[in-house]
Amino acid sequence: LIDAVWGAKFAYDTGTLDVHIHSIRRKLHLPANSPIRTLRGVGYCYELDIAPSNERCDLRAFFNGVLVAYTPQWKALKMKVYLRLDPFVTEITMDTDILRKMIDAVMPLYLIEDGQLTMVTSLSVSAFTITLASPKQELKFSIPIQNA
Repeated sequence: LIDAVWGAKFAYDTGTLDVHIHSIRRKLHLPANSPIRTLRGVGYCYELDIAPSNERCDLRAFFNGVLVAYTPQWKALKMKVYLRLDPFVTEITMDTDILRKMIDAVMPLYLIEDGQLTMVTSLSVSAFTITLASPKQELKFSIPIQNA
């Protein structure tokens, strides 16, 4: 995170990053036992230990909603946005509220003038993955697959 945000020549204490993570936790109203876990000496991870909701989510509708919500900012910043959905996945069962909050929490990192953002979904045997990528950074959300 330090390299992606401040660059490789960051000469300050990592406390700066800790303060930013604390702010993210506060803005998301996360409890003390937050899913954003600190891994001392390694970094941070976002873990959700919840059962998926029984709601089926149409992926195209979900991502179209994300695109519509951020279109004014992207247009104002002259950003190029690409969406590629895995052709084998049209619906998944998940808590879309949590996924939307996670995307909303990280989206400001990608709002860069004349930037480029690619949103890609992919499917493996064990997980459904959503990747947000710009030329300088990449973030992956992996949703474990429960076999029926």
